[in-house]
Amino acid sequence: MTVDLETLAAKLEISELETRYEWAVDEGTPDKLADIFAEDAHMTLNPGDIDCQGRAAILEWFNGYMNDWGWNNRRHYLTNIQVTVDGDQARCRAYYLLTYEVHGKSRIGWGNYEDRCRLRDGRWWITEKHITSAGPVSLDKGWAGLEPLLSPSDWK
Repeated sequence: MTVDLETLAAKLEISELETRYEWAVDEGTPDKLADIFAEDAHMTLNPGDIDCQGRAAILEWFNGYMNDWGWNNRRHYLTNIQVTVDGDQARCRAYYLLTYEVHGKSRIGWGNYEDRCRLRDGRWWITEKHITSAGPVSLDKGWAGLEPLLSPSDWK
């Protein structure tokens, strides 16, 4: 397989974009997300649970998640990143693992991202972020997915 330098550079920039997303969420800095999501971006979390249209709505949701839910010591781990580039559009998918503490209890969650990115004004932006979450669970219940998953209303 031959990959030209422009495609390789795009894949690297998009992988870095995903990593910056993880750090911004873990650090609780929604202002850094404004530099990651396109103005017209769309985000879903578990289809039917959360649906945000536009950067402002996405940032508002993340502000609540980062500051109001009581989750402390958030750590996202991103793995199996796969980036496919087609001109000024790209697709990125990856698995994530999330550890955190809430109300004195350790929790773990996992899932996957299916993102679409576009090259605009010389840089890549996330235009669609689809998050499928398979958790979280408390560590005393395990992590293998055998126990009932908590619904988003129980995450707080």
